[in-house]
Amino acid sequence: MGHIILIAVIVVLMVIAIFRVKKEQRMEAEKREAEEIAKRTMPDGNLVPDDDELLGMTDEDFDVYSRQNLLFIINYVAYKEIDAADDDKFYWRQLFERLTRIKNLKQWW
Repeated sequence: MGHIILIAVIVVLMVIAIFRVKKEQRMEAEKREAEEIAKRTMPDGNLVPDDDELLGMTDEDFDVYSRQNLLFIINYVAYKEIDAADDDKFYWRQLFERLTRIKNLKQWW
């Protein structure tokens, strides 16, 4: 009889441990997601466009951004260039140069 109680207690403790681990994993994923959103949120509260959309935007598309948002996007693109794979660095570098040129044309030092 004592063995059955011991096994039941062990099973209950294992179930509790499994639920705690799942809860911690879920909380960690939510935290990472919140951090990612915070990294992509511009000063006006909007999110930076997706990477594919950002790389496909024209100079006229970037021309409508405010100074703070354009500077934020320039910094975002610089970090994306650093973290990008070797094949993609060229495209991020080109975008960074275009954005810097737009900033300089507007004389936003």
